[in-house]
Amino acid sequence: ERHKLDLKHIIKDDYKPDRNKGIFDKEIAAVANTVAHIGPVLILTTLILICGLSVTILSNLSVTRLFGELSMATLSAALLADLFFLPALIIATLHLKRLYLKYKQLGQASS
Repeated sequence: ERHKLDLKHIIKDDYKPDRNKGIFDKEIAAVANTVAHIGPVLILTTLILICGLSVTILSNLSVTRLFGELSMATLSAALLADLFFLPALIIATLHLKRLYLKYKQLGQASS
């Protein structure tokens, strides 16, 4: 009997209590450790740059004022992306990699 490869079963089996064994634990821990160590540095650097650019809001030239506002908004968005979006994207990629390897392993076992 040929084993039916169904993504639903692979994902369902992946959410058992002991699902995070092996190298993926180390990779996820590395992402969390990196965010914990680099996060404060990113926050402080961004705050210093935003404080420096806040002087441009006092300018009489609207172009300079707009430059400062856009720069501060861009720095804030980049900080949020670095602290939240990027780690989540890395962990999601690791999860997809694990699913792919499991799917590939099941495919080889059934042939």
